[in-house]
Amino acid sequence: MRNVSATFLAAIGAPHDLITSMTYTVPGGSPVTMSVKSGAVACDTSQRTRRTINQMSVYGTLADYKAITTPGTAFHIDHGFDYQAGQTEVVPVFHGELTNAVQQVGDGTITLALADHMNWIARCGFVVPFNPPASMTRIQAITSIVQTAKPGTTVNVTATDTGTVGSQAMWTNSAVDAITALCRDGAMDAYFQADGSFLICDLPSASTASVWTARGIVKSVARQRPFDKLYNTVVVQPSATDGSQTWPQQVAQIQDTTNPRHPNNIGVVPLFWSSPTITTATAAMQAAQALLFRALGTTETLSLETLSNPALEGNDLIRVVIPAVNGEPDDIKQHFIDTFSLDLVTGAMTTGTRSQPVSIT
Repeated sequence: MRNVSATFLAAIGAPHDLITSMTYTVPGGSPVTMSVKSGAVACDTSQRTRRTINQMSVYGTLADYKAITTPGTAFHIDHGFDYQAGQTEVVPVFHGELTNAVQQVGDGTITLALADHMNWIARCGFVVPFNPPASMTRIQAITSIVQTAKPGTTVNVTATDTGTVGSQAMWTNSAVDAITALCRDGAMDAYFQADGSFLICDLPSASTASVWTARGIVKSVARQRPFDKLYNTVVVQPSATDGSQTWPQQVAQIQDTTNPRHPNNIGVVPLFWSSPTITTATAAMQAAQALLFRALGTTETLSLETLSNPALEGNDLIRVVIPAVNGEPDDIKQHFIDTFSLDLVTGAMTTGTRSQPVSIT
């Protein structure tokens, strides 16, 4: 979750006015402000391009339309609260580029579709194979990919992975595929944040602390226990072709026999990952355990409709207080945010989550 004041968090459940500020900036130009008529920012942590806006209507002139559709134009949106006492506080909720634009002639409305700058990285594939030095760390390799494809990008690193790329690692065509492989091997995530910077971080774990408690602002909630991906085992296998990965495949599996997904209850349900860069069995097991932890989070999911907290980010851990209903007591859940949609006009927020397993042992 982005850093915000205690006043900001308190305002979520109190009377306040909403503020949405949108600008576009053509290459080499200055930001131009536009008025938002409708639209919602969506975030999906299962996608590399994780923040998108499928359909947003803004008011603009023909000159705005021509500028908006200039290749390389950047879009930035802030959203937040007016505390009704002359004080305001906003946070960035989107930074990215245009994927489509339509101008409705006659009423000044322009309809936009936008995507964060991973869309830029996906567009700019490798002209020649990416074959980094064996001694380069995975974090350095990801940073190089991003800053080569999009010069000037600020890359922030909180990940603790120290693994190197390995002697035969090479990727062709897709820069996004290379980032995905490097992240999996290092138990990391990497994405463009709402302010336009790029973050490389560790995947969440059982020790991840919650960042916010949703209490008294949940408008509706639906529980679900998916049965389509009941993984209880992760198998990480070496895939380098030069013989440098001498470790045998590593298997992480639920050991707690009381866990509903233990193989005694449903059989062995494996998820396979072919690693191109992991150099030791220990590192392979760590990657397998991280992947298994994420898979176990789908044991229970929640679909929430809440008042807006625009400071949230995908994979944030939140505590959700489900109020007493029909004689049932209050229920407190700790869930990671997988998806959300934030309406920029009404402030309504819908969220999809997965549970935080205590452990896999």
